[in-house]
Amino acid sequence: TPGDGGKNIGPLYPLESFIVNLNDATGRRYLKVKAELEWTDAKAVEVVDKQLPRLRDSIILLLSGKSFEEIASREGKIRLRQEMIGQINNHLGKGKLVTVYIAEFVVQ
Repeated sequence: TPGDGGKNIGPLYPLESFIVNLNDATGRRYLKVKAELEWTDAKAVEVVDKQLPRLRDSIILLLSGKSFEEIASREGKIRLRQEMIGQINNHLGKGKLVTVYIAEFVVQ
């Protein structure tokens, strides 16, 4: 949990990979992201199971609206993580999601 030095990690929920076309003039760049969601408790994970289609849809829309320039830098990736957290919290309520861990990030 935050503030404990990272010693204790809450329940994790791995998401299947997202593969989207980036918002690019050529239409040839794509992004592949695999992420894991860290939750405060197991009850929050049960809610994710029920809301998964809405969450995936929301994240796909967020990712596909990004340009290469927006996500190429370290700061861009951190901002993207924060936006993903915001999208998920919009659907599930704040306080349940601890963070999003990016397990894979590929742009081509």
